[in-house]
Amino acid sequence: MSSLRDFYRDEGYEPHRPFKDIKEDYLLRVGSDRSVHHMLRLSPLRELALRKNEHVLYIAEQLLAGDIEEWFMALEVLETYGSPDASHVLIMSLPNVSSC
Repeated sequence: MSSLRDFYRDEGYEPHRPFKDIKEDYLLRVGSDRSVHHMLRLSPLRELALRKNEHVLYIAEQLLAGDIEEWFMALEVLETYGSPDASHVLIMSLPNVSSC
């Protein structure tokens, strides 16, 4: 039985990337600016995660220490990044793990 993810992969589906032509320095500036509403920061951070920009891991680490909305935003960004490094950032942010 094939999953929906397999269907999109087989059909050559590419997710909508509104910031794919934007330079990384601008995306980093918007994504790390806490004065910008978190919903406006999410798409630039996702684009950086898709590009595997390592700065997004540092930003996600900061978001994990923030309020609940920032925490969920960090989860989405780390999921998009999708690497062992992203998992490490998430695990180390959990209470009592970083002291081990």
